[in-house]
Amino acid sequence: MTDEKKDSKIHGSVQARRILVVDDDYYFRQILEKSLAHHGHLPSCAENAKHAQQILSLDQFDMVLSDIRMPEMSGIELLHWIKKERPLPVVLMTGFAEILETLEAAQLGADGFLAKPFKTQELLQTIESCFPKPQEKEEKKNLDLDFCKIGIEDFVSGNEMKFDIYIRIAESKYIKIAHSGESIPRDRIEVYKNKGIHFLYMLKEDFKKYLDFNLTLVSAVTHSEKIEHQKKIAFVKHTTEVLLQNMHTSEIKEEDYMQARALVENGVSLLSDNAGAVNLLASLAGHTDHLYAHSVGVSFYSAMIGKRLGWHSASTRSKLSIGGLLHDVGKKEIPKEILNKVRADLSADEVSLLETHPIRGVEILKQLQCIPTDVLQIVHEHHENCLGLGYPAHLRRTKIHPLAKVVGLANAFCNLAIKNPNSPGFGPAEAIRRLTSLNPEYYDEAALEALMKVFTPPTT
Repeated sequence: MTDEKKDSKIHGSVQARRILVVDDDYYFRQILEKSLAHHGHLPSCAENAKHAQQILSLDQFDMVLSDIRMPEMSGIELLHWIKKERPLPVVLMTGFAEILETLEAAQLGADGFLAKPFKTQELLQTIESCFPKPQEKEEKKNLDLDFCKIGIEDFVSGNEMKFDIYIRIAESKYIKIAHSGESIPRDRIEVYKNKGIHFLYMLKEDFKKYLDFNLTLVSAVTHSEKIEHQKKIAFVKHTTEVLLQNMHTSEIKEEDYMQARALVENGVSLLSDNAGAVNLLASLAGHTDHLYAHSVGVSFYSAMIGKRLGWHSASTRSKLSIGGLLHDVGKKEIPKEILNKVRADLSADEVSLLETHPIRGVEILKQLQCIPTDVLQIVHEHHENCLGLGYPAHLRRTKIHPLAKVVGLANAFCNLAIKNPNSPGFGPAEAIRRLTSLNPEYYDEAALEALMKVFTPPTT
């Protein structure tokens, strides 16, 4: 090969790269080689990793494009050798079957990943990402805002996936490991779970479609024009994270905590696409010291109760967590001095005003034009009880929306378990004892039993 060919050159508007393609599939190698050459690159091929070592020992390349699973020597082993002996960019071709190997490769310093089967445009973009321009190195986008996490158990069905699936390898760094249209064998999911992989990720836009939850960018409810939208999102997300960390106790199973936390964070993430919804969450966080903490708590424990009830639908659990976050939005219009009073000290007029918040909450949320009907019912009915002694409509057991029963119970529990003017913040056992000793008939029996199962004694 001539010196002219050995050197990278400009081919049209593309920087030609000398690329070594490593794959044990002859036909795939040929297709990839032709595609790279067609787009101005200078490819060579190796039929396996050992052959690649020989070629790399004798010739110069700009980068290596390698499969992960190959006979005799894997792409992971080749990556390790390259980073030690011939430092240059390495892109690995991977898939859902290689999720554990992909994580290992990321830790070893792979420069890029391509989930098979990939499109030509994905290939070209991944190659260029290995050679960032100086200005691109300085630009760091927070990709965590673009993704939602999904509990891996949601994929046990083995059904065909309708959206691309990613894994998170570091802060603001994600790798696609499966394309839409692929199916995931159940036994493989079990392997991943046993290896400690609890979450997979989906782009937020795909997640909304997955849940059939459509958000419109309508700012019908405004709070402040002075604070930028992104700053509000960051404020709400950070506040939520801090509150959720405080709910991490030994009385809750780690896996249950992680899944419920993910549901709350996904709910905040979904709502962050709507300026009006973010304004609402921000206003709750700033209205009183306890209002947003209470809302996050209700969202968290609603998710926990839903799981114990055996509700596996992602859409149902998402509505539970979002309903918990928004159930008290009507209180943002109640004066702080009333919200900060002990209930027994409220006048009759103040009680009447306080009890308007479910109706006002629905009126506010309807203006956003993006909140599911089920969530609106949660907000309207979270203070109803099974005896018909609640408000605002005095509904009895069979008339209350099932999700509202769960959020209503979580609301009552959090009123006892999270510090507020009416409670010092009792431990879970004492909060449940008070619930069951005062008016247990107010609550759905199955939901109350599920709440009790949420808390387990620490193992020794």
